[in-house]
Amino acid sequence: MYKNYLSSILIIAVLIGLFLVSNVSAAGVEEKTIKVANEKSSYVASRDVTASSKIFTKTYSVQNADKIDPKSIKYSGNGILKSSSLSVADGKLTVTIIGREDQKPSIKVIGKRTRGDFFKGNPGNSIWLYADGVHWQANDYSSTTFQEIRPAKIVGGQKIKISEDQYQWAPKLPNGETLITTWQPDVQKRIDQAAWFMKEEGNVFEQNTKTLVYIDKSLVDLSSAKMGNVRDSEDSPNKIIDITQPTKESLRKANWYGIEFTLPNSRGTGWTEQEPIANVANIVEGRLYYVTVDYYLEAETLPMSRFEIEGTITYELDIGPDPNVKLTGTISPTSTEFSGVDIPVEINGTAMVENVGDRIISKWMFYSRPEQTASAKSNTVTGNNKTASTKFNFTISSGDVVEDPYVQNYVLTARVHFTDGTTAEATVPLHSDVYQKAVPIVTCVDAPVPIIDAPSSAMAGETISISGARSNATGGKSIANYEWDGNWSGFTTLTGKGGDIMLDSVGKKKVTLTVTDSEGCKGTTEKAISVGKPLPYAKALVEGSLKENRLIIFDGSESRGSEDEDANVKIKSYTWEVIENGGGSADASSIRFAGKLSGRTKNVLFKKAGSYCAILTVENEYGATAEDQTCFTVKPDEKPIVNFSAVKEVLRDPDNDLKATLQVTDLSYSPDGDYIAQRIWSYKYDSDNDGSFDDETKVLIDDTNLTEMKEDVAAVGKYRIYLEVVEGFGEPTIPEFITSADYRRSNSWE
Repeated sequence: MYKNYLSSILIIAVLIGLFLVSNVSAAGVEEKTIKVANEKSSYVASRDVTASSKIFTKTYSVQNADKIDPKSIKYSGNGILKSSSLSVADGKLTVTIIGREDQKPSIKVIGKRTRGDFFKGNPGNSIWLYADGVHWQANDYSSTTFQEIRPAKIVGGQKIKISEDQYQWAPKLPNGETLITTWQPDVQKRIDQAAWFMKEEGNVFEQNTKTLVYIDKSLVDLSSAKMGNVRDSEDSPNKIIDITQPTKESLRKANWYGIEFTLPNSRGTGWTEQEPIANVANIVEGRLYYVTVDYYLEAETLPMSRFEIEGTITYELDIGPDPNVKLTGTISPTSTEFSGVDIPVEINGTAMVENVGDRIISKWMFYSRPEQTASAKSNTVTGNNKTASTKFNFTISSGDVVEDPYVQNYVLTARVHFTDGTTAEATVPLHSDVYQKAVPIVTCVDAPVPIIDAPSSAMAGETISISGARSNATGGKSIANYEWDGNWSGFTTLTGKGGDIMLDSVGKKKVTLTVTDSEGCKGTTEKAISVGKPLPYAKALVEGSLKENRLIIFDGSESRGSEDEDANVKIKSYTWEVIENGGGSADASSIRFAGKLSGRTKNVLFKKAGSYCAILTVENEYGATAEDQTCFTVKPDEKPIVNFSAVKEVLRDPDNDLKATLQVTDLSYSPDGDYIAQRIWSYKYDSDNDGSFDDETKVLIDDTNLTEMKEDVAAVGKYRIYLEVVEGFGEPTIPEFITSADYRRSNSWE
């Protein structure tokens, strides 16, 4: 026996919904922050520190300067804010900060010539040809007492055979004789002339002049200045003896040195060669031999002080009460009977703003969307209007009505924009309800009981299990058949007691199960499943060589379309943004990349060192977004260090057309892992022998990256070798963004 049951029909009248929401805020005080960059004064002698030495005056452009509360201005960091010197005028804030003192005790310094070259001396000794035209007289000193020896040393002379039984004495240069000369530099004069540099560890004569740290003369305790060390500047085996070293007090001479050398001395000057002459009674000839020595001074600095500031300035703006937006929203219909077709919905909104003050309104923006949808419709109302209205139209799809009642929620937002860049907004919720007629279901008296086990909600992309296994028959009967149906296009037909289904779209889903027992009676039930948007998972990585002008890779490959690792959701887009670490937009001119800053991975090159953050925004196929940020530091590309060694004295070679060979070996290197890609060798020749190369023309020797260079020259005199080196990149880069100026270079003359 069968019975028919017809449920009652419920019809709800169409109503109009009204909502009023406003955003409320009290009188406002806004705190602002200014970063005070690190700044250091020059060192001065601690004894010369004055009040003005400590002062840093800084001026900053600020908005709404007329609203700054002077009492709220505070400084945090190195130093102390001088409150009595605050000034706010013409859109600028001027502060005076007393810097934090950094004291240093005395340090050792060396005195050299202005460009860092050593002082030079030319001590010498003379020999004189006797009137007999044969013998030479040389001034000599005792190598133990360093006192002049009287009579003078007699050297030279030779016996020449002019016939079978006749000989004649003729003059002969005293080659092989050892002479000693004494020398005392004018230390006081050099103190007056000296430039001072910080003394480094090790042998001063072996240190690179280019790396010396200059110390202002006002910081040097000149009363402590004294003679430093002396060396033979030509690296010949001449012996330099410090006369201050003998133990006998009577032999001590302040700053006196003895130089012992062997004739002939190739650096002798002041004569020309003479042919032997038989009758030389009236000829007296003098010859001066000299050596060139390098030396420097030593001293200590006075105690030194400098002052430093770094920190933040905070102040408060009295901005008055915040703008307050009031929003009224209506929806039609608020409720309606479902007739099997799409249902049109109209939303109207009216907004007004209070507490505008002297702000100027540029526009109103209205937004509305179904609650389950991320993207919203928008309308714009321009002009300086304190009130504005809008209207939106939506449609409830008949396919979405799977519950009774079906409730569609909406969101309405009004946002007012001011010309100063600030905004205020308010949001109201609205909803429209749809009711259905009850569907008559015919069942047996002892109909089987269908039961659907499935989640009530899930995310798109997930695979869920749907089961009817708990369905049961009554009266000793059994379930003979399971029949499944779903109301969406992607529904996969289930068989038997159920299975797994992948949810490939967002919305309200309905699954229907009809079971038939062993006597042919049927029972039907439904299950509603709400499918929402899955949130993606963003993971930003920064890889590569974190240095200026090198390849840096933004990698988002570990991101997923869903937070659920097992969900089958694709990522639609990857978008990257670069900001400075600590906030603020990064300088776009310092960042290079091809096309748009987007993609799963992106090759990027930074032109400027600094601390940055990369922000990755991923959007999945359902329009949901997620964001991740990673911060990193781009190191500066350091210049190469130029250094080379040279054979300092060379002779002309009779076997090489009387040419001398200049020989140098490069010792340059990159301090940060790059390599030397080009070495450019050149020289200047002191053509007028005046000791200066400033008026000479530089001659290119080679620019093909030789590490060892030899150059034949014919002219006798002094040459100065110059070297310029250019780095190549030791790590990958992006060639299309590299210019010749990006390769670091250094030279030996600057």
